Amino acid sequence: MKRYMLFLLILLPLFGGCGYVSAAANSAVKEPTSLQVSFVNRIPANHYSSFPARTIDNAQEIQQLYTAALGLPHPKHVSEMSCPVDLGVEYHLRFFDHQTLMKEMILYSTGCASLLLGKDDSRALTASFLQLFEQTIGVPKGGKLPPAYLYSCTPHSPCTK
Repeated sequence: MKRYMLFLLILLPLFGGCGYVSAAANSAVKEPTSLQVSFVNRIPANHYSSFPARTIDNAQEIQQLYTAALGLPHPKHVSEMSCPVDLGVEYHLRFFDHQTLMKEMILYSTGCASLLLGKDDSRALTASFLQLFEQTIGVPKGGKLPPAYLYSCTPHSPCTK
């Protein structure tokens, strides 16, 4: 009987560890494998025509864009902000892990250029992020899509591009 108990005491930690490894493997961070991008023009008078939704399947590029989006800085808080040249242009981004929707984002490329990651999570765009975005969705230099503008405006300084 003592031998049986000793045997169980030796094997119990080994089998207990297997459950822990399995749980850890299932909780791995998910990364997007595809991206669906659609262009929305809220002001038809500006003559930017929409394009059909594009699906990008290059997982490496998509993951790089996703990581860059999450790493964008939060905008500086000011009491009032003027958003010039708002052409009503939006890009809707839908990141998928295979068939499962992971995250939806809205990129406002004109006016107060920003990336909306969630209801209360807005990020300031950077020139490098916009360049990566255009490369990822396949916009050729001088393409027909409206350009994404970066403006820096505060109540104390004029707007500059």
